[in-house]
Amino acid sequence: MWENRTACKLIDSVLLGLPIPGIFVFKYKTLDGNEKFKLIDGLQRITTLEQFRNGRFISKEKRKDQVFKILMKNSDWYLKTFNDLSLSDQENFLDYSINVTVFENTNKNGCNDMNSMYEIFERINTGSEKLTNQEIRNAIYPGKLLSEIKDYCTSNKNYKK
Repeated sequence: MWENRTACKLIDSVLLGLPIPGIFVFKYKTLDGNEKFKLIDGLQRITTLEQFRNGRFISKEKRKDQVFKILMKNSDWYLKTFNDLSLSDQENFLDYSINVTVFENTNKNGCNDMNSMYEIFERINTGSEKLTNQEIRNAIYPGKLLSEIKDYCTSNKNYKK
């Protein structure tokens, strides 16, 4: 369950048409041969999209059900619920595409290897490091000044002192 700020940022990204991280599912066969899918990663994103569409948000902070309004002051949709959106914005939200990666793993005997599903989840959720605030600023505000500061810092031996 996400906090409201994170959920609103995801919804705002969708409404802006920006890409969001995809979801991962594991495809397997049951003993009777039917194909099934298990969600590996993306539950919070899917839940947030569904909650916004339904107009209800269960907040992490208060653990209670509330009206789902976009609470980002810099958003074009500030204080709007899904039902407050224009028909065009509602259609864009409903037509938004999310990348889905499907994993299927079988062992040598052709049977499902369900352990690989847990391995994939663990790798997806622990395989990278969170960016530092400075790394984020470097990506958002590139330019000549930043390049000159980096050059100065790497070439000046007394800088670190």
